[in-house]
Amino acid sequence: MMEGFQFNRHHTSEYHLTLLNRSAPVPAKKRILESVPFAHGNYDFSWSNGEVAYEDRQLSYQFLLKEYRYESRKSLETMLSNWLFNVPRQKLIDDGAPGYYFLAECTDISVVDTYHGLEVNIIFDAYPFKVSEYAEGHDLWDKFNFELDHSLTTTFAVSGSKEISLLNASSRSVCPVIVCSAPMDIHNGAGQSFSFPVGRVKDWRFGLKIGENQLVVVGNGTITFEYYKEVV
Repeated sequence: MMEGFQFNRHHTSEYHLTLLNRSAPVPAKKRILESVPFAHGNYDFSWSNGEVAYEDRQLSYQFLLKEYRYESRKSLETMLSNWLFNVPRQKLIDDGAPGYYFLAECTDISVVDTYHGLEVNIIFDAYPFKVSEYAEGHDLWDKFNFELDHSLTTTFAVSGSKEISLLNASSRSVCPVIVCSAPMDIHNGAGQSFSFPVGRVKDWRFGLKIGENQLVVVGNGTITFEYYKEVV
C-alpha cells in the first residue's frame, strides 16, 4: 500500500495518490509573558498550572497523481473535496506516525496541473497532541515501542486500602476512565479525594499529572485506570 494517511474511512492510496512530502511540526507553545516597567526581561507564566498549553498544529501533505487525462484529474478534485471537506474534526492516521493518530479537520485542498499529472496539497488543522492508539498498560507485544512505551500496571486488586503509583508519560495531564468492581475512593498527593461507583466513570475533576502519580485507593474489589498517552 502506498504511504499516506487514513481519514473518514478511506486511505489516500485508494485515490492512487503518491506521497511527495509531509509536514507535521510540533505545535507552538502558548506563551504567557508579562513585562514589568523598569525591570529587565519578562515574567513567564506559561507553566503556572504545572504544564504548558499548546496551539493547534497544522498538518500538510503533498501528493502526486500520475494521470494525464484532464477529465480524470477534475473528477479526482471533486472526489477529494467530498471525502475530506464535508466532515468535522476526527481521527487521522498518518502512516508516518505508527501507533498514534491525530484529531484533525481538513481546512484546505489545492491542486496544480503539471506535465506529469496532478499535484495535490492538503492541509489539516489538528489537536496539538498525537494520541496513542493503545491504552497505557496494554500487553500487545507486537505493538510495544521499546523507545517510547512503558510497561505499566493499570489494574489493581484492593482490599481495604492500597497505595499505587501510576505513570503518565504524556506531554499533558490526562483524565482516565475509572472501572470499578465495587465503590472506590481515590486520594491523590494534593490531598483531594474522589469517589467512584461500580462501573465505568470519567470524572473530569480527577486527572493524572505529567510523570509519576502517587495515589491511595480505598475499597474492596478491583480498579482499572484506562488512559491513552498524548505526546507532541
